[in-house]
Amino acid sequence: MAGEEPVRGNLRPEVTSFVGRERLVADVAARLARPSIRLVTLAGVGGIGKTRLALRAADAVADRYDDGAWLVDLAEADTDTASHVCGAIAAALKIVGEPDRWSVDLLAGRLAGRKLLLLLDNCEHVLAAVRQVAYGLLVAAAGLDILATSREKLGIYGERVIDVPPLSVRGTRGLSESEAVRLLVERAESAGVVLLEEDLDDARRLCTLLDGLPLAIELAAGRLMDLSLVGLVDQLGEEREDHTDGTGARFDLLVGGPRGSRSHHQTLRRTFEWSRARLTVAQQRMWVRLAAFRGGFTLDAAQSVCSDVVGSRAEGLEMLTTLIRQSIVGVERLSDENRYRMLETVRQYAMHVIGSDAEIRAARDAHADYYRTLVRRAALQWISPDEVSWMLLVRQEWSNIRAAITYLFGRRDQELAGAEMAVNLSRLRHWAWTSIMADVRQWLQWGIAAHPPTPTRLLVRLLANQAWIALTLGRSDEADVLIQWARSAAEVVDEPDLEPLLLYVEGTRMWLAEPDEQRAVQAVDLLAEASARIPAEEQSDRYAALYFEALAAAFLGDTETARAAGERAQLAAESHGAQWSLSWTWWARGMGELLHGEMPRAAVDAIALFQRGLRMQRDLGDMGEPTWCLWGIACAAAHLGDAARAARLLGASRRLQQVNEITLPGLRPWQRLQQRAHTVAVERLGETAYAEQVASGAAMPFADAVDLALTDARSQHHVTSSAQAPPDGLTRREFAIAQLVAAGKTSEQIGADLAIAASTVDRHVFNLRTKLGLPNRTAIASWLHTHVDGSSTRPANP
Repeated sequence: MAGEEPVRGNLRPEVTSFVGRERLVADVAARLARPSIRLVTLAGVGGIGKTRLALRAADAVADRYDDGAWLVDLAEADTDTASHVCGAIAAALKIVGEPDRWSVDLLAGRLAGRKLLLLLDNCEHVLAAVRQVAYGLLVAAAGLDILATSREKLGIYGERVIDVPPLSVRGTRGLSESEAVRLLVERAESAGVVLLEEDLDDARRLCTLLDGLPLAIELAAGRLMDLSLVGLVDQLGEEREDHTDGTGARFDLLVGGPRGSRSHHQTLRRTFEWSRARLTVAQQRMWVRLAAFRGGFTLDAAQSVCSDVVGSRAEGLEMLTTLIRQSIVGVERLSDENRYRMLETVRQYAMHVIGSDAEIRAARDAHADYYRTLVRRAALQWISPDEVSWMLLVRQEWSNIRAAITYLFGRRDQELAGAEMAVNLSRLRHWAWTSIMADVRQWLQWGIAAHPPTPTRLLVRLLANQAWIALTLGRSDEADVLIQWARSAAEVVDEPDLEPLLLYVEGTRMWLAEPDEQRAVQAVDLLAEASARIPAEEQSDRYAALYFEALAAAFLGDTETARAAGERAQLAAESHGAQWSLSWTWWARGMGELLHGEMPRAAVDAIALFQRGLRMQRDLGDMGEPTWCLWGIACAAAHLGDAARAARLLGASRRLQQVNEITLPGLRPWQRLQQRAHTVAVERLGETAYAEQVASGAAMPFADAVDLALTDARSQHHVTSSAQAPPDGLTRREFAIAQLVAAGKTSEQIGADLAIAASTVDRHVFNLRTKLGLPNRTAIASWLHTHVDGSSTRPANP
């Protein structure tokens, strides 16, 4: 989204007012400001407001951390292992890796040199693992501080524990006298109920009955739509514990906390039990259904998941409105539509107390079916005018998508449904946009492992998509095994419509990983055939093949082929109205200009194309393409002689490559071009200054690196048509190669400089010798010295 800086943190914006606790916020901020304190834990009972307090405090101090403040919600954690907690932290920070391989040492290495605040929320779910991870990270990552919330302290040396008390109830200034009463008044007003000064005594009594628990007060405020303040006080005052059905014990366990706070647990339980008693059976069933959502949901999603619980959409909306009024469901007012969210404790109560095993399974089945359908629709409509909307929706729904696919893989009778969902997710290319490829890779691997021994078209798709991702990460050895397996499986399945997919992956492998440069050129034909044979209705896959054909042509083809392929890819994106895909075609065309255009004008034109893509991806919050746009602009800047800018952008790009786990040495075309940029920058700056500039770029905040990349090249480099024209009918490329030959460089060295194959250099040398009637390279140097006025053996900027 416009203005987002995802690398600076992920704290959620507040959607309701924050009442009281100013001193606590200041206390947390003051402690974190002390260098000797690096771990602060907010401890307290469930519903006491630890998360809200932590978010406010983290927001107050976020500017002190160069890399921002990051929320890691562990409420959904179900595995008390260090690997699982490390994976959750990495996912929140958008650090890509294989979830089952995370360790404290690996994560600490990825955080080295970064200055950030981790907000570890709901640690009580995986307390033992959090202890291990937090201690290890604090020891190994000097720039890291931790703010934790838990129902009990972590028990780590150096930890500072702040016990979060209930909101104060007593005061001397009427309805604004205390934090608890102020919260009740504000939340009641939000529900449409105005409390007057004459209600002060009853308001105080209610807050006292609720022990000043923010969650309980917010829930009670919602009841005031249906019950008077006096009636609510009377009913809560008369409530008694009743454990005869066993549910009370279960919920006490769910919200358990430190010893001595049992009265808080009982009060919270009474609040939920009272809420449940006020609902019809159908409304309770809807509560359970909605508890299947993670991270919020839309009205359409709610209607779908609850379709067999309600009689009609109108009835469903009315029931949802009732749950909102009861404060069981909250509403986030967004610009385009409302989004609904259930507090974690409210969700857990529904899943652990209200819902039977059968009802919970029905809820999760309906939830998984909805998101399977959503992902399938997104895959079919990816390359379309709605592409950006789909991207935003998929990102917004990622927690639900993750929950749905994990549930499907957790059931033996639904594993293949999960595998199908994984394939559709990989077709979205969504992982490239949000830097969450680890999830997609893991799910594809789960699908491969769950597939029966007999090959099917699903297995071929799983293998092919997993191979494609491995290739884009520079893992050619892994990809080779998967491609061979996919080809063997396809021969058994014997369905011709699978062939274009295999051609697409094999063509991608040919141009990204083939060491034989003459064979690598075949990638252009393979990808062209794939794009032509993929059915039009599979427009996402068809466009992807067309785009990669344009890239392969840019790196391996001649000028005419590269420009024609780039124009076809751009025309396809434009014809579908696909703006995000269009931005990638600008990148492909930029590479074509950089590799085939006439310098130095081509470098300026390439930068302009890269910048068009970069601006759009920045505005969308994309963390994928900036890696390549920064890199492309760095290479172009090197061609223009702007060595310092090139080196800094190479450093910034290198950092993003590490974040995205991209192995550049495994991407041969990129490696050759980067070597040229490196050589030019080192020649101009010297090794020491070059290394300093690269380090400076790697340390730059994301927004600063983008600003540097978006600097107008024309303002720094005066480029006109007055550049020296090639003599005697030579092309500019041939003239540039003649100058490098005159400088005594071999074909391999010239190829490295110009990011082309040595065999291509030899062909150009043969052509210019033929045009000039010269017998050898020495004669080329003599001719250049004699016939080109003002030339020298110093190579021109190619």
